[in-house]
Amino acid sequence: MPRLGGRGLSAVERSARSRLLRLIQTPLLLHGSLVTMARTCGKENCRCQRGEKHVSLYVSALVGKTRKMIYVPPDLETQVREWVRDYQEAYECLEKMSGECVKRLQAAKEKRTGPGSRRP
Repeated sequence: MPRLGGRGLSAVERSARSRLLRLIQTPLLLHGSLVTMARTCGKENCRCQRGEKHVSLYVSALVGKTRKMIYVPPDLETQVREWVRDYQEAYECLEKMSGECVKRLQAAKEKRTGPGSRRP
């Protein structure tokens, strides 16, 4: 199949592809959002009853078709933050690569049909 545009990858595509390949070699990627929640525990003499709520980290993630809030223990926070950050960065790389492909497709189409043409 011929390459659209008839040339190699652009600098943006090469950079995004290179970064994506490094990211997908990391052990884990997590598709979710980090959420910090402040709650009261209900114990009568606890500081949270005086307004000093317990702060904890959760990951909001899809499990099947249901969104779940998954508690992140303090000793795993750094690791989970890395998983989420790496997933988000991988997604951004894919979006850059896709955007470059759209430009390439548009340029190839216009080369064949002329600018602004709707039909091939």
